[in-house]
Amino acid sequence: MTTLLGGTLHVVSKQGKRDIPMAEFAVGYMTTSLNFDELLEGVTLPLAEPRHGYAFVEFARRHGDFAIVACSALIGIGRNGVIEHARLALSGLGHTPLRPTVIERALKGEKPAAAAFKAAAAEAAKIDAVADAYVTAEYRQHLARVLTFRALEQATSRAVEKANAR
Repeated sequence: MTTLLGGTLHVVSKQGKRDIPMAEFAVGYMTTSLNFDELLEGVTLPLAEPRHGYAFVEFARRHGDFAIVACSALIGIGRNGVIEHARLALSGLGHTPLRPTVIERALKGEKPAAAAFKAAAAEAAKIDAVADAYVTAEYRQHLARVLTFRALEQATSRAVEKANAR
């Protein structure tokens, strides 16, 4: 979620304090940009915009395992009924989580409907993916497509529900 929200991690060591944007924190599989003598002191997360909805969906071989692919989404619906802001984060495609900002920008201003979500999901399926002993890169891309669509639908549903409650 820190990747989705654009969070900042605050670390401390004998040399002092420093801030690490979440986009720079993960540098590889189970490897961070923390130095050996640093300790995580805190995290700053920006508040979500009003009229937003969120979702987190994942696919794992067994409950509790690391996800093969996961997608989180944050969608904000404007008063005019179109997507005012969109954030996505995908993990499992590579060795670090990523924010597909091209997809996020394409969703902005669109009507929150299946056609826009299918187009976004199709773009997610084009993101380079790694293969391993368990799944192929193509299967990860397939999961990225399916999970992106589901996350966008769920986040939008929550945003609309929240907007109607006001």
